[in-house]
Amino acid sequence: MPSRIESGFVPLPKVEQEQPEDRIKIVLNLPGYVDQDRIGVNLTGISKLCDLGGIRQLVVLGKTDEETSHVISEVSGMNSDGSAVASKKMARVTVPTFEASTHDNSSRSNWMAERWISLGINLNVDEIGLHVSEEKGGVHAVENWTRELDKGVRVPIRRAGNQNLLHGLRLGDTMAILNIALAATNIFQMLDVSPLSAALVLAYAEGFKAVEEFFVQRFPDRYPDHRFSLFPGFQLDRAIALGVTSRTRSLIRDLRQETQ
Repeated sequence: MPSRIESGFVPLPKVEQEQPEDRIKIVLNLPGYVDQDRIGVNLTGISKLCDLGGIRQLVVLGKTDEETSHVISEVSGMNSDGSAVASKKMARVTVPTFEASTHDNSSRSNWMAERWISLGINLNVDEIGLHVSEEKGGVHAVENWTRELDKGVRVPIRRAGNQNLLHGLRLGDTMAILNIALAATNIFQMLDVSPLSAALVLAYAEGFKAVEEFFVQRFPDRYPDHRFSLFPGFQLDRAIALGVTSRTRSLIRDLRQETQ
């Protein structure tokens, strides 16, 4: 069976050193004890998700020396001098493994189909390390790291893409009601994510690129940034395709694991 490299996954050191995709920058700053040559990044898959969600630029940075989840004492009262009195009860402060920010790049057009954004993802490497340390194999198991890193990239892309594709969506809007009614069948498929429905949606998503390339080549001045969608206004079909694709395809994997 083919290895992950042959399936489109590029070793992380090669990605960080060469940055082969102009629109995608990835620097994870992982600890030296992690075997980074085994960490594969699916740049093609990342690019496709960005295309679906209208994300023009993506920057993924691993941050170190950040705050991590910890336990603190609850305050039970105050002393006469104003200082806090610690309780025997403890509270856990949970820190997320990633944070994301977006920037709207669509100043040239107010048309939804031409609304593009930039996405920045900051991965809290120390917090990810805490999660990894609790898994079987601990911090030296590459598959533990790839599982957390994969989630830290896929989830922000899906969230940012959906917010972009459904920008301004309000359930009271006439257009929103029309779009939701027309897309009801596909929404149920997305929630089910059965192999058949996922395959159909993935094939549908692949068709977006072909249609877009046709219009760009045929009308380069009129459709330079146009995203194809079967729905006017809110692009629910692309949001559904993004949701299914981001849930069924990995973006970061252990290269020693063979394809199933």
